[in-house]
Amino acid sequence: MTVAFLLVSAITAGTPLSGAGRAIDGDSLRVGGYEVRLFGIDAPEAKQTCSRDGQPWACGLASADQLATLVDGRQVNCIAVGLDRYQRVVARCSVGSRELNRYMVATGYAVAYRRYALDYVSAEESAKATPGGAAATARESTRFAVQLERFVLERGTVVSVAGRLELSGDRIAAADLGTGAGRGSTFRVTPAGQARNLNVYVADFGQLMKETGWLDGLVGGDLDLRGRFDDTQGLAPFAGRLRIGPYHFEKVTPRAGVGTLNSTIDALRRAGDPLQQFDSLEASVAKVADRIELKDGHTSGKSIGLTTAGTIDLARDQASLRGIVVPGFALNNVLSNVPLLGPLLTGGKDGGVFAIAYRLEGPLDDLKTDVNMMSAMTPGALREIFTGSGGAPQTRSETPSDHAP
Repeated sequence: MTVAFLLVSAITAGTPLSGAGRAIDGDSLRVGGYEVRLFGIDAPEAKQTCSRDGQPWACGLASADQLATLVDGRQVNCIAVGLDRYQRVVARCSVGSRELNRYMVATGYAVAYRRYALDYVSAEESAKATPGGAAATARESTRFAVQLERFVLERGTVVSVAGRLELSGDRIAAADLGTGAGRGSTFRVTPAGQARNLNVYVADFGQLMKETGWLDGLVGGDLDLRGRFDDTQGLAPFAGRLRIGPYHFEKVTPRAGVGTLNSTIDALRRAGDPLQQFDSLEASVAKVADRIELKDGHTSGKSIGLTTAGTIDLARDQASLRGIVVPGFALNNVLSNVPLLGPLLTGGKDGGVFAIAYRLEGPLDDLKTDVNMMSAMTPGALREIFTGSGGAPQTRSETPSDHAP
């Protein structure tokens, strides 16, 4: 463990920092011995090119130059908000009486990072009244033609990516992308007034998860995700519906850093055959920033049925899911369709008279399964005592660990 890491890890919200400044790009800099990410704003990447008056323009370089003019060789004072996932200090910084975060947005060289915070939205709106700044232009029009033979991820790859992509600040304004990953996948975002429609299709979701190094042990399953981003709200929350076609689980030899379903398979053996083919999985999906909430999820085969709900935190690579396992699903589920009595005994659609509550908790690459056998004989109407109650996703303010480059 290095001295630098020890120094950074000791920083908490409210910690003051000061030192000579040096710009890295339009929203990050070095202050003394620390790398600092300016809180609540986002600027073009240093090598990003934008379009202005129909001509390509080095907006990223212009934004970086602007910050360099403000800080290079000068005393910079910062108040830490926290640390991001890259162990950078996230902070509000100033030179003299000028706050850098607000000034970069107000002069059009960065935009408010709406995905996480709304602190500088008013400064951005003011900048739009006098267009011409680097980030303001980038927000209005940054279009890419994508043609990649291979896109390398931390633990896997995506092959043959092609199509078009249009960005508006940190948001995807429009997209029509295809890839050979998952035996053929498409990703489309289409503007719809003050919203954007999302449509994702993957021919083999299990194969995609394996190729990208995200998860081993899921076999098959065509994925269809459809929904809408609400751009009238600052964090542009997403709501939609997920369906995954026929699939099954398999035990695998673990790869370093890649999640598996091995512990889930072992836990499901108490209820039936976990290697059965599941007909399909359907769930409602809501996403705010890096937090995904699943609701009303259900899947089944002849031997086992499952329901699921909970959250996945992409910023922290953590999940917290809960639900019930219905053994002998084909027979056990029959009563759920009986009016009045069925929901009371089984808990509703895809429940059972005999059902076992479970929880999946922890890091995505090492989820732990907790099965509560006490719930097996509990009537469906009371089973929520063991599974926990659901709820609508909560909009949250920015946390330092969510900052991306």
